[in-house]
Amino acid sequence: MNQPRNARSKIVDHVRWGVYVWQLPDGRYFMDDQQNFLSIASEVGDIKRMATLARRAAEYGEPHGAPVFMAGNSKISDQEYQDQWERQLAGDIADPLDVGALLGELRMKQNGR
Repeated sequence: MNQPRNARSKIVDHVRWGVYVWQLPDGRYFMDDQQNFLSIASEVGDIKRMATLARRAAEYGEPHGAPVFMAGNSKISDQEYQDQWERQLAGDIADPLDVGALLGELRMKQNGR
C-alpha cells in the first residue's frame, strides 16, 4: 500500500529497557546536591519500579511529581562517567556499550569516511 505524499513517518521507540527519573511538577528532574538524578533502572511500564521511585521521592521530600521513562538510558557510577568523558575527549565512542554509536561508526568505516 502506498502512503500519501504528505504522510509523515512515525518513529516508534522499541527500546524496552532504560531508567525512570522523577519529574517535578515544574518540569525539572529531581536531583541531589551532586547533580545525581533520582532514578531507577527498569523496563518500560514496570509499575512496581515506578512505585519504588515514587516512595523514594516522597522520602526525600518531593512527593509531587511523576516517573518519566528514558528509553535506552542506563545508570552509571561516577567512575564510569569519568571513563566515558575521557573516551569522548580522546575521540572514541564515550560508552563502549552504545550499540547505535558502534553501528554508526562501522557504517562510516564501510563507506570510507
